[in-house]
Order: sequence, then C-alpha cells, then structure tokens
Amino acid sequence: MKKKLKDIMVMIPGKMKKHKKLTAVLLALFVAVGVFSGRLVLTRKAKGEEQIQTQKAAKGTIKKTVEGSGSVASAATQTVSFSGDVTVQSIKKKDGASVKKGDTIAVLTSSSLEDSISSLESQISSLESTLSQGTESASSTISSKVSGRVKRIYAKEGTAVSKTMDSKGALMEISADGKLKIEFKPSKTVKTGDSVTVKFGSYSVSGKVSSVSSGKAAVTISDSYYYDVDTKASVYNSSSQKLGSGKLKSNSPITVTGDQGTVSSIDVSKNQKVYSGTTLITLSGAGYSKTYKSNLAKHEALVGQLEELKKEKQNLTVTAKYDGVVDELSASTGSTVSKGKTFCKVVSTSSYKVNIDVDELDIKAIKTGQSVSVTADAVEDKTFKGTVTKVSKIGTNTDGVATYPVTIELSDAEDLYPAMSATATITTQEASDAVLVPVSAIQSKDGKSYVTVISDGSQEGISKEVEVGIINDSYAQITSGVSEGDQVQVVTRNSSNKSSEDKMMGPEGLGDGNGINGGQSGAPGGGSGMPGGSR
Repeated sequence: MKKKLKDIMVMIPGKMKKHKKLTAVLLALFVAVGVFSGRLVLTRKAKGEEQIQTQKAAKGTIKKTVEGSGSVASAATQTVSFSGDVTVQSIKKKDGASVKKGDTIAVLTSSSLEDSISSLESQISSLESTLSQGTESASSTISSKVSGRVKRIYAKEGTAVSKTMDSKGALMEISADGKLKIEFKPSKTVKTGDSVTVKFGSYSVSGKVSSVSSGKAAVTISDSYYYDVDTKASVYNSSSQKLGSGKLKSNSPITVTGDQGTVSSIDVSKNQKVYSGTTLITLSGAGYSKTYKSNLAKHEALVGQLEELKKEKQNLTVTAKYDGVVDELSASTGSTVSKGKTFCKVVSTSSYKVNIDVDELDIKAIKTGQSVSVTADAVEDKTFKGTVTKVSKIGTNTDGVATYPVTIELSDAEDLYPAMSATATITTQEASDAVLVPVSAIQSKDGKSYVTVISDGSQEGISKEVEVGIINDSYAQITSGVSEGDQVQVVTRNSSNKSSEDKMMGPEGLGDGNGINGGQSGAPGGGSGMPGGSR
C-alpha cells in the first residue's frame, strides 16, 4: 500500500495539495476497511494509548508454567561411617578423586570387630552342640475336658495347628449338654415351654420352645442321634402349622483349641460321644522343653548378630555405590576413625537434582511427574530436562511471603556441577492443536466469558459466549464458541516505541498463524511454549 501511495505522488507532480488530500482519503479508507493480509489492523483508537485491533484465532500449543530459582545438587550421597573404632589399612582413592561404581576407595581393619566375630562364632558352636543333644517330644495329644458329642471337626491330618486356629478359631466343637437348638423368627405366637415338632431330612423330632425374646424364638431337641449341625430344620406347632425355620446348632458348644504342632491323627469322628479325658487329636512336633526353646532362641539371636558383624566387616572395604567424587576424606593410612565419625562421602555425578522454592500462590499447581525445563547461569544456550519428584507441604515464611520446596530430578546433567544457580520452569498445563486467542480478546460478564467476532467485510462485531481452557499471560485456549480463522477483537495498549506496523502485527504467532504451530515448543516467546508464559 505504501508503494502505491508513493507511485501516485510521482505520477501527479505539481498537484501536491490535491495529492495530499487523495492520500488522506486513501489512508482513511484503508483504516475503515480493516483488512491487511491477515495481520492485525487498527480499526479505531481509544482514549490514551489503548487500541482495538482484530486478530485471527489460530491453532497451536499452549503451556502454563510456574518458574522458580534454586541450585543444583547431587541426587545421591553415600556417607561412610562405622559402629566402632576402625584403623585405616590403605587408601585407594584420595579426597576429590573421581570414582566409578564399585571402585575401592579404602580398606580398613577393626580388632574389636574381629574379636566380636570370634566370640560369637564360639558361642554359636557351643549352643549348636547343646541343641543337637536335646530331644523333641515325639508326640502329644489333645484330650476332651468335658463329656459330650463331637459336632464339628476343623482339624485335618498333616496340617499345622496354628494354621487351623488362624482360619477357624478352633480345632473341634463339642456339644456339652446333649442338646441341639434351632433359632428362628416365629410366624405365629409361641411361648416358652410350648411343645413343637422339628423336622429335618428324614427326621421328625419332638422339642420345646426354650426361649422367646426380641422377636426370636429358640427350640431345643435331644441330641440322641447323629444329627449334623448346620442342617436346615423347620418348626411346627401342635396344629401342624409351620412356625419358622433355622439351622441346627449346639446348644452348649465347647471349642477345642491348640497352639503348636502338626496334626498327626484325628482320634474321634463327628457325632461321636466322648468323655472327659478322651483323646481327640494326636500331634507331632508339638514342642520342645523350656530349656531347649531357650537355647534355640538364643542361637537364633546370636546368628543374627554374627550376620550383622560380618556385613560390617565387608563394609571395611569401602567401595563406591555409584559414579561420583570422593568427598570429606581426611584420614590417612594407619590413622584411627572413631565410632560414628564420617570417614568419607561419595557424591554422585551420575544424577543431579535442582531444589527450588515455589510461591504459595503457585504451589497447588505443582504435582510430582510434571515436566521441567532447567537453565543454569553457568551453562549458556543449553536447557536441561527434568521431572518433579517431590513437593513439600512444609514451607517457610519470609517477610510475609510463604514458599515451598520443590525437588526436580534431572535426566540430563552433563556440564552441571553441584551448587550452580539454576532456574526451573515447570509445565503445569499444556494443550496442543488448541484454538488460541490473545487474553485481551476475552471479556467477562456474570461469570461467563465472551469474545467479539468480526465477520468478513463488517465493522460490527458479534459477541459470542465461549468456554475457556488454559490461560497464560498472553493467550487463552478456546474450547468452544470460536473456531480457527475467526477474526476477534483485541484490546491492546501501546507501551513501547515500536513502529506502527509492528504495533499492528500484534503478538508473534497469531496474525497469519505463522509460528504458532511450531511443534512442542509452541509459539515464539520462550519456555512457556506461548509468548510470555504464566510467570
């Protein structure tokens, strides 16, 4: 357009006044039309520096981020110390030396440890000799403590007593009073002492109502025959009217229990009559003598102690658990390292983390697993990838501002060193192939969001209700109400000395749609993926 205006000035020399008038008319016409190759076009100027522009909705990737500063640290540190005094026999790696996983750093000795190991081995050997002379009781029995009839047998041959007790709570059940009972809800009025008939299977037995309480009745019958408990039975009155149904149960059940051993044999059968002293179950491995048990427990304890001391002896040969750097090793060959004192550390160089503090307004948006971009002041033109691994709920308050520690584990730590200053940008929300408009295109009313859409060739805008998704400082995702390519009104404010053409272009990435579909990085503008980010 500028070229055309210039051509007019050349073509009509000597008519400058008329030409200036023509130029003014053309410019006015240009502004009124409001179309300039898909770029933002100034349609009218508001008071002060505020402008109303139009811009196409375009698809792209939008991110919302939270930024924090902190320092690089090793993700793992091996600290070497001992439970007793030790003597340095040899140093293989000096302080500050680089090591690989498994490298020997130093070899130490401990006379007290050797003495303790020797003493324990002697005690264990003596106890083992004593235990070998002891005798396990060949068998034991469980006998009935009452007279009655065996109604339930839970124990099984070859099964540990403890297993049956854990699952059933008993080994057997004995009916101690020679009666069975049926509990039911009577359909007709019954009284204690009423004579009834109980029918089950092929049996029909006389019984009496033994109790009536809270809408339930109980009937007892004689356990004179081989009646199985849990058998369904029905109760009838003297008029042969059915009163209700229930299951046969022991009226006075006695449980048989045990605590150790294995069931060798079941010496009674179900419904068998037994008496006090009758052998019910024979056990094997039922137990040891108190002395034997005591020596056995002591042996197990000493063996455990010996294993721990042998592990400690192995640790006297200090090896690196991972690639790293030896740190804080100040001992020398022949010197003594006191109990509990740190002999050395191995600081991992194979994995790093960044610890940052996040503002209280942002901390709720941070979750473990979120992706992070990290930059370091000392490493120019390089971005490191990481993942949030820990979000602390315990913060600190400084000058009225609360911050919370966040730990980020780096997947790529090349060129980084511990204590380097770092800035982490955490992606809290992200959407790709999203319809995007500038934030300034969004108006709110009565809790709803609206966008003014300009139709082709029209100066009048239509207000459309929209649903908004992700919003950052620059752009908003529209999930419904506006489509890709729609021209929307944008309110902007001139706050720089850019050329008028730059102002009309507006934010990078949207005007013609150029740049906004730039892959995972989104539109130009930095780590947020959209211009400006959220912080």
